Amino acid sequence: MKSKKGKRGKSEVVRFCPVCGSREIVLDSSYSGIFKCKNCGYRASIFPSTKKKKAQLKIQEMAFVLLAFAILASFVLLFFARFQYLSIAKQAEKIREEKAIAMLHGIASLPELSCSSSSICIDKGKLEVINKSDTIKNNYKELWKSSNIKSIVIETKTKTYVVYESSDIGNFQTYLTYVPVCNHYCEFAKIKIKLILPENA
Repeated sequence: MKSKKGKRGKSEVVRFCPVCGSREIVLDSSYSGIFKCKNCGYRASIFPSTKKKKAQLKIQEMAFVLLAFAILASFVLLFFARFQYLSIAKQAEKIREEKAIAMLHGIASLPELSCSSSSICIDKGKLEVINKSDTIKNNYKELWKSSNIKSIVIETKTKTYVVYESSDIGNFQTYLTYVPVCNHYCEFAKIKIKLILPENA
């Protein structure tokens, strides 16, 4: 019995430039029967050639497709990671803001600062005392330091009172609110608090 011979893979003739090695060889439209290298411009009627099996071409095409897919997947993952990072950063900023607002209201309600009446206000006389007294400031120093507070400042139209200031360095963000400061009369003042930000914020 005659054995069936397996079909050999079809091959493709591939020309290449003897000058630069490029495989981008095309027929020169200016001259009949002349080939031209698109890379370096070399012209000749005969270019060296080699045979390349279609199976090899398909393997290379598949490799390029897989590479393109891997690059696309990398971009998608980077975009998703960036989106997640921004979302987490936004949530962290919201938490810091809520914490700062709570601190500002808490500072205005301190017995050493608040008015004796039930209304929320700062006693100007007490503010003058705490501004000059390191003893009172030191009572809250550890608490404010552990809360990552850089400084607490109360500003009226005529004067700035430094309630607390830390020597810590780093990035910080300022939050503020308004509260009445009263003595014989009341005026609105700004309470500014600077929070030290985490290193990765």
